[in-house]
Amino acid sequence: MRILHALLLAAFLTPAAPAAEPKAVIEGPASAGPGGVTLLDGRKSTADPGQPLRWKLINSDVPFLTFDKDGRRDVFCFLPAATPGVYRFALIAAGKPEGGDLTVDVAIHEVQVGPAPGPGPSPPQPRPSPVPATTRLYATLIYDVDRVDPATAAVRTSPDLAKSLNGLNCVWRSYDVRSDTVLQRNFLPTVNQVGGPPVLVLQVEGVGPPLAAARLPATGDEVLALIRKFRGQ
Repeated sequence: MRILHALLLAAFLTPAAPAAEPKAVIEGPASAGPGGVTLLDGRKSTADPGQPLRWKLINSDVPFLTFDKDGRRDVFCFLPAATPGVYRFALIAAGKPEGGDLTVDVAIHEVQVGPAPGPGPSPPQPRPSPVPATTRLYATLIYDVDRVDPATAAVRTSPDLAKSLNGLNCVWRSYDVRSDTVLQRNFLPTVNQVGGPPVLVLQVEGVGPPLAAARLPATGDEVLALIRKFRGQ
Protein backbone atom coordinates (compact mmCIF):
# COMPACT_ATOMS: atom_id res chain seq x y z
CA MET A 1 0.00 0.00 0.00
CA ARG A 2 2.86 2.36 0.82
CA ILE A 3 4.33 1.71 -2.64
CA LEU A 4 0.99 2.56 -4.29
CA HIS A 5 0.77 5.81 -2.31
CA ALA A 6 4.29 6.73 -3.34
CA LEU A 7 3.54 6.10 -6.99
CA LEU A 8 0.38 8.21 -6.88
CA LEU A 9 2.19 11.05 -5.13
CA ALA A 10 4.97 10.99 -7.72
CA ALA A 11 2.43 11.14 -10.53
CA PHE A 12 0.81 14.27 -9.08
CA LEU A 13 4.11 15.98 -8.35
CA THR A 14 5.68 15.28 -11.75
CA PRO A 15 5.56 18.55 -13.75
CA ALA A 16 3.56 18.48 -16.97
CA ALA A 17 5.51 18.70 -20.19
CA PRO A 18 5.63 22.22 -21.64
CA ALA A 19 3.01 22.82 -24.32
CA ALA A 20 4.45 22.83 -27.82
CA GLU A 21 4.11 25.60 -30.35
CA PRO A 22 0.87 25.15 -32.31
CA LYS A 23 1.30 23.76 -35.81
CA ALA A 24 -1.44 23.25 -38.40
CA VAL A 25 -0.88 20.41 -40.88
CA ILE A 26 -3.36 19.29 -43.55
CA GLU A 27 -3.00 16.02 -45.43
CA GLY A 28 -5.39 15.18 -48.23
CA PRO A 29 -5.92 15.00 -51.97
CA ALA A 30 -5.34 17.97 -54.26
CA SER A 31 -8.13 16.87 -56.61
CA ALA A 32 -11.37 14.92 -56.62
CA GLY A 33 -13.86 13.82 -59.23
CA PRO A 34 -17.20 15.65 -59.62
CA GLY A 35 -19.69 14.35 -57.10
CA GLY A 36 -16.97 12.58 -55.14
CA VAL A 37 -16.10 13.09 -51.49
CA THR A 38 -12.98 14.65 -50.00
CA LEU A 39 -11.44 13.79 -46.65
CA LEU A 40 -8.80 16.08 -45.13
CA ASP A 41 -6.66 14.87 -42.25
CA GLY A 42 -5.38 17.23 -39.55
CA ARG A 43 -4.04 14.59 -37.13
CA LYS A 44 -0.42 15.71 -37.55
CA SER A 45 -1.34 19.15 -36.24
CA THR A 46 -0.27 20.28 -32.78
CA ALA A 47 -2.64 22.27 -30.56
CA ASP A 48 -3.53 22.63 -26.88
CA PRO A 49 -6.14 20.08 -25.71
CA GLY A 50 -8.40 22.94 -24.69
CA GLN A 51 -8.14 24.55 -28.13
CA PRO A 52 -9.75 22.22 -30.72
CA LEU A 53 -8.70 22.53 -34.32
CA ARG A 54 -10.86 24.84 -36.44
CA TRP A 55 -11.61 24.28 -40.12
CA LYS A 56 -12.76 27.01 -42.50
CA LEU A 57 -13.79 26.89 -46.14
CA ILE A 58 -12.43 30.24 -47.26
CA ASN A 59 -13.90 30.73 -50.72
CA SER A 60 -17.28 28.99 -50.56
CA ASP A 61 -20.34 28.52 -48.35
CA VAL A 62 -20.66 24.82 -49.23
CA PRO A 63 -21.38 22.89 -46.01
CA PHE A 64 -18.76 20.46 -44.69
CA LEU A 65 -18.42 18.22 -41.66
CA THR A 66 -15.74 17.68 -39.02
CA PHE A 67 -15.33 14.71 -36.74
CA ASP A 68 -13.17 13.41 -33.93
CA LYS A 69 -10.64 10.58 -33.81
CA ASP A 70 -8.81 8.89 -30.92
CA GLY A 71 -10.07 11.43 -28.42
CA ARG A 72 -9.02 14.46 -30.45
CA ARG A 73 -11.70 16.89 -31.54
CA ASP A 74 -12.30 17.93 -35.15
CA VAL A 75 -9.15 16.36 -36.60
CA PHE A 76 -10.90 15.33 -39.82
CA CYS A 77 -12.75 17.49 -42.34
CA PHE A 78 -15.23 15.85 -44.70
CA LEU A 79 -16.51 17.56 -47.85
CA PRO A 80 -19.51 15.71 -49.32
CA ALA A 81 -20.29 15.61 -53.03
CA ALA A 82 -19.44 19.05 -54.40
CA THR A 83 -19.86 20.77 -57.73
CA PRO A 84 -16.74 21.39 -59.87
CA GLY A 85 -14.48 24.16 -58.67
CA VAL A 86 -11.60 24.97 -56.34
CA TYR A 87 -12.26 24.65 -52.60
CA ARG A 88 -9.73 26.40 -50.37
CA PHE A 89 -9.62 25.13 -46.78
CA ALA A 90 -7.86 26.66 -43.79
CA LEU A 91 -6.98 24.73 -40.65
CA ILE A 92 -6.28 26.78 -37.52
CA ALA A 93 -4.33 25.36 -34.59
CA ALA A 94 -4.06 27.33 -31.35
CA GLY A 95 -1.82 26.86 -28.35
CA LYS A 96 -0.21 28.62 -25.43
CA PRO A 97 3.39 27.51 -24.96
CA GLU A 98 4.63 27.54 -21.37
CA GLY A 99 5.25 31.12 -20.30
CA GLY A 100 3.97 32.53 -23.59
CA ASP A 101 0.85 34.07 -25.08
CA LEU A 102 -1.81 32.28 -27.06
CA THR A 103 -0.61 31.84 -30.64
CA VAL A 104 -2.11 30.31 -33.75
CA ASP A 105 -0.82 28.62 -36.87
CA VAL A 106 -2.75 28.31 -40.14
CA ALA A 107 -2.41 25.77 -42.94
CA ILE A 108 -4.03 26.19 -46.35
CA HIS A 109 -5.07 23.34 -48.63
CA GLU A 110 -6.82 23.54 -52.00
CA VAL A 111 -8.90 20.80 -53.58
CA GLN A 112 -9.78 20.93 -57.27
CA VAL A 113 -13.12 19.18 -57.80
CA GLY A 114 -13.63 18.21 -61.43
CA PRO A 115 -11.44 19.35 -64.33
CA ALA A 116 -9.10 22.27 -63.72
CA PRO A 117 -10.03 25.54 -65.47
CA GLY A 118 -7.92 26.98 -68.25
CA PRO A 119 -5.20 29.57 -67.64
CA GLY A 120 -6.38 32.44 -65.47
CA PRO A 121 -5.96 36.14 -66.16
CA SER A 122 -2.56 37.76 -65.94
CA PRO A 123 -1.64 39.51 -62.68
CA PRO A 124 -3.15 43.01 -62.40
CA GLN A 125 -1.21 45.62 -64.35
CA PRO A 126 -0.43 49.19 -63.25
CA ARG A 127 -2.91 51.88 -64.18
CA PRO A 128 -1.76 53.89 -67.18
CA SER A 129 -2.24 57.25 -65.44
CA PRO A 130 -0.43 58.34 -62.24
CA VAL A 131 -2.27 58.11 -58.94
CA PRO A 132 -2.78 61.64 -57.50
CA ALA A 133 -0.56 62.50 -54.56
CA THR A 134 -3.64 63.19 -52.43
CA THR A 135 -4.83 59.59 -52.85
CA ARG A 136 -3.32 57.34 -50.23
CA LEU A 137 -1.67 54.16 -51.42
CA TYR A 138 -1.04 51.01 -49.43
CA ALA A 139 2.00 48.85 -50.19
CA THR A 140 1.55 45.42 -48.58
CA LEU A 141 4.28 42.81 -48.32
CA ILE A 142 2.94 39.28 -47.90
CA TYR A 143 5.66 36.87 -46.84
CA ASP A 144 6.09 33.38 -45.40
CA VAL A 145 7.39 33.64 -41.85
CA ASP A 146 8.93 30.16 -42.16
CA ARG A 147 10.90 31.11 -45.29
CA VAL A 148 12.17 34.63 -44.84
CA ASP A 149 15.47 35.20 -46.67
CA PRO A 150 17.82 38.02 -45.59
CA ALA A 151 16.79 40.29 -48.47
CA THR A 152 13.09 40.00 -47.61
CA ALA A 153 13.79 40.57 -43.93
CA ALA A 154 15.82 43.70 -44.70
CA VAL A 155 13.08 45.17 -46.89
CA ARG A 156 10.29 44.28 -44.46
CA THR A 157 11.92 45.93 -41.44
CA SER A 158 13.57 48.91 -43.15
CA PRO A 159 12.69 52.14 -41.28
CA ASP A 160 14.10 54.21 -44.16
CA LEU A 161 11.72 52.57 -46.63
CA ALA A 162 8.68 53.14 -44.41
CA LYS A 163 9.68 56.79 -43.93
CA SER A 164 10.27 57.37 -47.66
CA LEU A 165 6.95 55.77 -48.59
CA ASN A 166 5.17 57.87 -46.00
CA GLY A 167 6.53 60.92 -47.82
CA LEU A 168 4.77 59.61 -50.94
CA ASN A 169 1.48 59.24 -49.00
CA CYS A 170 1.90 55.47 -49.09
CA VAL A 171 1.42 53.20 -46.06
CA TRP A 172 3.87 50.32 -45.71
CA ARG A 173 2.66 47.14 -44.01
CA SER A 174 3.47 43.42 -43.99
CA TYR A 175 1.64 40.21 -43.07
CA ASP A 176 2.50 36.55 -42.86
CA VAL A 177 0.69 34.61 -45.59
CA ARG A 178 -1.05 32.47 -42.93
CA SER A 179 -2.39 35.41 -40.91
CA ASP A 180 -6.10 36.05 -40.39
CA THR A 181 -5.68 39.45 -42.08
CA VAL A 182 -4.51 37.85 -45.33
CA LEU A 183 -7.46 35.47 -45.25
CA GLN A 184 -10.04 38.11 -44.36
CA ARG A 185 -8.84 40.63 -46.95
CA ASN A 186 -8.77 37.98 -49.67
CA PHE A 187 -5.10 38.45 -50.54
CA LEU A 188 -4.50 34.74 -51.17
CA PRO A 189 -5.82 34.64 -54.78
CA THR A 190 -3.45 37.47 -55.71
CA VAL A 191 -0.53 35.81 -53.92
CA ASN A 192 -1.19 32.51 -55.68
CA GLN A 193 -1.56 34.26 -59.03
CA VAL A 194 1.86 35.87 -58.71
CA GLY A 195 3.48 32.59 -57.67
CA GLY A 196 3.57 32.69 -53.89
CA PRO A 197 5.30 34.84 -51.28
CA PRO A 198 7.08 37.15 -50.93
CA VAL A 199 4.63 39.32 -52.89
CA LEU A 200 4.18 43.09 -52.99
CA VAL A 201 0.57 44.26 -53.42
CA LEU A 202 -0.32 47.88 -54.12
CA GLN A 203 -3.83 49.24 -53.42
CA VAL A 204 -5.66 52.55 -53.34
CA GLU A 205 -6.83 53.40 -49.82
CA GLY A 206 -6.07 49.82 -48.80
CA VAL A 207 -9.27 48.40 -50.30
CA GLY A 208 -10.50 46.96 -53.56
CA PRO A 209 -8.57 45.12 -56.27
CA PRO A 210 -4.82 45.73 -56.43
CA LEU A 211 -3.29 48.30 -58.72
CA ALA A 212 -0.36 45.94 -59.09
CA ALA A 213 0.99 42.72 -57.59
CA ALA A 214 4.46 41.35 -58.18
CA ARG A 215 7.27 39.44 -56.58
CA LEU A 216 8.95 41.55 -53.91
CA PRO A 217 11.83 43.58 -55.38
CA ALA A 218 15.27 42.72 -54.02
CA THR A 219 15.86 46.04 -52.24
CA GLY A 220 13.98 48.82 -50.53
CA ASP A 221 15.21 51.26 -53.19
CA GLU A 222 13.54 49.15 -55.89
CA VAL A 223 10.28 49.13 -53.91
CA LEU A 224 10.48 52.90 -53.59
CA ALA A 225 11.17 53.30 -57.32
CA LEU A 226 8.10 51.18 -58.12
CA ILE A 227 5.82 53.33 -55.94
CA ARG A 228 7.25 56.49 -57.48
CA LYS A 229 6.19 55.25 -60.92
CA PHE A 230 2.61 55.16 -59.71
CA ARG A 231 2.99 58.75 -58.59
CA GLY A 232 4.25 59.71 -62.02
CA GLN A 233 7.76 60.47 -60.78
